[in-house]
This record gives sequence, structure tokens and C-alpha cells, in this order.
Amino acid sequence: MASMQPRLVLRALCAGACLAAAALASAQTKPAELPGGHDHPLISRYAGSVLHNASDEKFASVRVPAGPGRSGGAQASFDKASTVEGHVSAFFYVQPKERSALEVFRNYQSALKSAGFNTLYSCEMNACDQAQIRDPFPKELLGTRKWAAGRVDPTSSFDRDVRFMSAKLSRNGADTYVMVYVAEPNSLWGAPVAAVVVA
Repeated sequence: MASMQPRLVLRALCAGACLAAAALASAQTKPAELPGGHDHPLISRYAGSVLHNASDEKFASVRVPAGPGRSGGAQASFDKASTVEGHVSAFFYVQPKERSALEVFRNYQSALKSAGFNTLYSCEMNACDQAQIRDPFPKELLGTRKWAAGRVDPTSSFDRDVRFMSAKLSRNGADTYVMVYVAEPNSLWGAPVAAVVVA
């Protein structure tokens, strides 16, 4: 019996290590709300989602596509696009695991329409690939934002299976532009993710 004790101890150690690894993985895959973060007053988050990162730039420049793009090297070339300068806010949300990316995207489309926004351009999945919206545009739109330090940079979360829309609201002599990315579940959280940029 004494010769079996090391095996029992070894099994116990292995079981403990596996439980610890599972607990660590669970903690890593559970998104945390950005301390002090808040939604844009015009576009609220999808119910149950977590604001994991955000950027607020008092003066910046973004391109807003109003049609598909074509390959132009490091940046996509759009036949129809507006360059907007001014206050630019960006928000990165991790959606509930039990919700589909399609449902989240349709919710944003409906919410923006109800708020009076007019759609400038929209694409889904393969159409976004062909329009250069999946790549390289996220690097330009999201990769240049000043995201909160110590949080996940969302740029790489939109490298596959994306849906996108751009919209414009004209009210009281001022224009507001919104761009929304929604991606299928990625390996980090196993849940859909969304990025909202307001300019």
C-alpha cells in the first residue's frame, strides 16, 4: 500500500492544478466593465453587454465610408466617404454569450433608425470582406483610437466574420456620424463583440 501513496498524491496534485487552470481560464474569459466608463448619450449598449474598453478624443479625424472600398495598399480606398474631424468617441462591448452577432447587429440597425439616423453603408460577412471593411479598415478606424490602458485593444477582434454599418444624423444644423462593427464570437470570450464609433 505504501508504494501507491506517491501515485495518489500525484493525482491529487494534478487534479488541483487542473482546477486552478480552469478557474484562471474562467476569470480570463469573463469581460470586466471599464471602471468609470459610460455609453454615448445617443447610442446605448445592447442589453446585457459589457463595456470593456473606450476612447474619448476631443479632436480627431475619421473616415466614414458611404459605400464599399477597394484595395489601396495599407488603407482601403473608398469611392464614397466623408472625412470627419472633431470629437470622436469609441466604445468596445462584449455581448452576452447567449445572443447571436446577427441579433446584436439588427438591434443596432433598428435603434439607429428609430433615433433618426440614415444609413450610409452596410455590409455583412463576405460582402464586408470584398468591400475592405473587414481588412484593412479596422486598423485605420479602431487601431488609431486612444483606448484605455491595460485593457484589450479591440482592433484584432474584428478580423473575421464581421457586420458593419455607417449612419448619419442631421439635427439642429449639426451632423453626427456613427459606425458600428459587430463580429462573431472570438476565442477570447466566446461571445459576439461590437465596436461603436461616434463622430
